[in-house]
Amino acid sequence: MGKREARKKRQKKPRAPAHLSVSPPKHRKRYSAVGGAILLMVITGAWYVHRAGYPTLLRLRMTPPENLLLITLDTTRADHLSCYGYSQQTTPNIDRLAETGVLFEQAHSTAPLTLPAHSTILTGLYPFNHGVRNNGDFYLPPDIPTLAGILRKRGYGTAAFISSFILDSRYGLAHDFDLYEDHLEKKEQALQDFEVERKGSDTTHLALSWLSSHAAKPFFLWLHLYDPHESYDPPEPFRSRFASLYDGEIAFADSLVGDMIARLDELGIRRKTLIVIVGDHGESLGEHHEESHSVFIYTATMRVPLVLNAPGAIPAGVRAAAPVSIADIFSTVVDILKLTPPSTQDGRSLVPLIAGSTPSTERSIYFESLFPKLYLHWAPLRGIRSGPWTYIEAPRAELYRVDSDPGETVNLLASNPDVVSRMRQRLTSIVPAGAPDRYSRQALDDETVSKLAELGYIAAAAYSGAEVASGNLPDPKDKIDFFNTLRDAQKEIRLDQFDRAIPTLEQVIAREPDNAVALLFLANGYLGQKDYPRAIETYRRYLSVMPASAYAHHWIAIASVRNGDRETALREENAALAIDSRYVDSYVMKAGLLASDGQYPQAAQALQEALVIDPDNTGIMNDLGAIYLEWKQLPEAAGIFANILKIDSNYAPAWTSLGIIAAAQNDNDTAVGNLRKALTISPMLREARFNLAKALISLKRYDEARRELTILLSQTEKPADDRVAAIRQATVEALETLPRLQKQ
Repeated sequence: MGKREARKKRQKKPRAPAHLSVSPPKHRKRYSAVGGAILLMVITGAWYVHRAGYPTLLRLRMTPPENLLLITLDTTRADHLSCYGYSQQTTPNIDRLAETGVLFEQAHSTAPLTLPAHSTILTGLYPFNHGVRNNGDFYLPPDIPTLAGILRKRGYGTAAFISSFILDSRYGLAHDFDLYEDHLEKKEQALQDFEVERKGSDTTHLALSWLSSHAAKPFFLWLHLYDPHESYDPPEPFRSRFASLYDGEIAFADSLVGDMIARLDELGIRRKTLIVIVGDHGESLGEHHEESHSVFIYTATMRVPLVLNAPGAIPAGVRAAAPVSIADIFSTVVDILKLTPPSTQDGRSLVPLIAGSTPSTERSIYFESLFPKLYLHWAPLRGIRSGPWTYIEAPRAELYRVDSDPGETVNLLASNPDVVSRMRQRLTSIVPAGAPDRYSRQALDDETVSKLAELGYIAAAAYSGAEVASGNLPDPKDKIDFFNTLRDAQKEIRLDQFDRAIPTLEQVIAREPDNAVALLFLANGYLGQKDYPRAIETYRRYLSVMPASAYAHHWIAIASVRNGDRETALREENAALAIDSRYVDSYVMKAGLLASDGQYPQAAQALQEALVIDPDNTGIMNDLGAIYLEWKQLPEAAGIFANILKIDSNYAPAWTSLGIIAAAQNDNDTAVGNLRKALTISPMLREARFNLAKALISLKRYDEARRELTILLSQTEKPADDRVAAIRQATVEALETLPRLQKQ
């Protein structure tokens, strides 16, 4: 579950049914439905050919925008934006974009989960075609065309700035971007619960910097803002301005949208840029007893904001009321930019809707949540929205008329058999029974099974990576309170309240021994409690349910290292890499284990394989340089650290290591310069300060050395671990030797 993607809620009174309502300037005359459409076609010079319900735009006499700015708002429900009628003024910047652009009143996500939804936005495919069905252990295959790939081939600069580990590059969204900025802190924690994020202001700062230096040529910039996801923690003044912390997070995200628009204006490229603002999914604020999202597919988690703005290229003041999908964004953008889309798309261009065309047939919008089935052994949920109706396929199916019941409180299934039959037929037409259903998770082929068998994991041979048969699985409606108990336990684990969380999870597993989520949370709890044997045992139980989980093997390795069993740790990392040869974290851990045994060539090889997968990862490069340094291969180490500084000139550990190398080569003046540079960037870098003192002593600059050692003594007053304690002890010894050295 997650922050690499879960978080938010409410519903406004629907507008009168209409496919399109336009809010024109007051002087503009309204036309009849037929006459207005004809006049609009004459004005725009548009020609249409009808296909699959919507007319397809063949020619539009407008200069297409040169650039694309896509801003995705995580966990943002439409009815909490002021431009969607919310009573609080949460989104003044998005409101202005809607006033001068197009707002889609009934836009729907395809899944209440971050990674599947973003995969749809970037590919135009439903989850059953792109294969990403959940966060964490699914990935977008490289053979699927993406919006970034199409634009990159047309010469666009492509960059993505990500705010959550849920969208980390390892999950496949990065392969068509020139830059995929996902360097978050605490990724080790993220691999346990995916709840690591970067404040939107920090991500936006990076995006603004890139934008300023790439505005001269066509670009596609994707900015992902995760702030509306729980836990809600908006900064001031947004925290005090709103009674709801969720609203405060949305308002904070809106302010960052305003920063991006202001920079476009400053650069003089606002009118050359198509702006797309969209939520990936919504947030349940208690509706249907769901406290956040991921399980249900009701309106609270599926209806999202969608606003397009491109001055001079698309009309202003349009509010399109027909149901649409986030799967339509791909085709719509390609159409507006006058590019050729891939031959297969689940979404369709919304340009005809924008231009005022009425769909010739009532369209059905698909959405799903397979999370209950894949991780909880409950029934999956699939649904469609068609006209005013929403149908949800479940053990106890549901039918709602959302125009009169937007909260979906009255199930009309029994009283509308004809509608139910029609909706089921439409769902089957989208996802035919027995049709191929893609699952882009790591399946275990014969070679992988053989490798795992050699490592002692025979049970993995039974796992295919595909969906297991549904059988008579429980209806998630009957289990949602149970799920909320799991969520509460997860929160307690994040707060290190292990004594509260663990008994709860043990009771859950006693009732549902194959509940993968509960097993994973419990293993994480034992790990946090430093009960490493029980953590390992519980991760192994999790593997019996989810045999293709590379990260479970990785966390067994971590627990084994902490338990003093390096041999088992290395075996587990090899198992993880047998399952997923692109699992970077396992290469890094494997390299550390090999280096600790003096197997430097093998350790270096493991990190080089990791860098093939993630070539600009300065952390991995630094680890590789450190191995060469420990191996006494100083020229190779220096070259690696120099390359790091070409990527990031403010990477303090690289300056530290170059200082250590210079000192080892008796070039203490250069060492002092490099180490002072490191400390200018990061004053708390203890290794840099200690080695600076050593270099100053070598230069007989004892007073300067004493000052550095005295500072270091204060910085290590309360050692947090053995490494800091060792630095403190060395500092004390160095200070004791200084008087004797000065007398020599």
